[in-house]
Amino acid sequence: GEQLGQTEATETFFAMTKLFQSKD
Repeated sequence: GEQLGQTEATETFFAMTKLFQSKD
């Protein structure tokens, strides 16, 4: 697999956090 860049990984992390917070 390809290695995610620090920025991409951070954006993905925040995106998932927002989704979880929105559901909750």
